Amino acid sequence: REGSQAERLDVQPGWQMVKIGDQSIQGMTFRQANQVLRKSLAPLHSYMVIRKAPTDAVSVAQLSAQVGIIGWAGVVSYLERFGFVAQAFNVWQEGVKQPQVRVVLDGHRKYGVDKKHTWYVLL
Repeated sequence: REGSQAERLDVQPGWQMVKIGDQSIQGMTFRQANQVLRKSLAPLHSYMVIRKAPTDAVSVAQLSAQVGIIGWAGVVSYLERFGFVAQAFNVWQEGVKQPQVRVVLDGHRKYGVDKKHTWYVLL
């Protein structure tokens, strides 16, 4: 697809997957290879935050109520789930290598009754 990540990485039609991670999938059925792929992707889900836009929110207050707010007390434990080490909601732990965050904007969508709310798709 034009503009896709596959195009940016120069993936060519007809290429075949032969390994997933360190495991060969040659000779496997599609179902078997798919199970290997799903198993290898399972740890990634714990490091992703995926939220669907609440399309019926008509104000910032209503949107916040539907999406939820972590609160200052929950920030440290929330960040730990993603490998970050913080002393407090506003202080990083010194001397600890923090994970690198890479955010790519992949587009945006308008939602809401009058399509007044913009949700950005971040990769």
